[in-house]
Amino acid sequence: MSTLVREARRQDWPEIRNMMAELHRFEIRHDPRFLTDSKTKDVLCKWIRKGTSKGNGIVLIAEVGEKPVGFAAGWIEFRNRHLYKERKIGRFWELFVKEGHRKNGIGRALSKEILKFFRKRKVRFVNVETHTNNLASKALYHSLGFRETIVELVADLKK
Repeated sequence: MSTLVREARRQDWPEIRNMMAELHRFEIRHDPRFLTDSKTKDVLCKWIRKGTSKGNGIVLIAEVGEKPVGFAAGWIEFRNRHLYKERKIGRFWELFVKEGHRKNGIGRALSKEILKFFRKRKVRFVNVETHTNNLASKALYHSLGFRETIVELVADLKK
């Protein structure tokens, strides 16, 4: 079956909420700072809706056979003109493909559409974050032209 990537609609948000929660549970396995509780889905969706409001961002859905199997979200942020050469920065915040649909080019298709969104808005630089041990996502992002510039280091002072 072919994959359709399209802009998310209002009726997609319940499924986006579920995928956000699944993504967050995945992230918890890679980063002990994250947690999930009864409010996690709502908090994450509110954050995405705020970031993508005012035409500065986009949420995409990938469908296979009219069923949502993945999503991506990104938006434009404006940086201090006294600190950055480029004020307008694309933030590629979320990319998720449901298990069982991975390794089929869906993540790549979503990523390309997010990058197309930024190109149309004349954004020069796009930032994306992924966990250091998520080798599949790192390989995808590198293949799309991303390069590592900053590494975040975390110390657990309770140990």
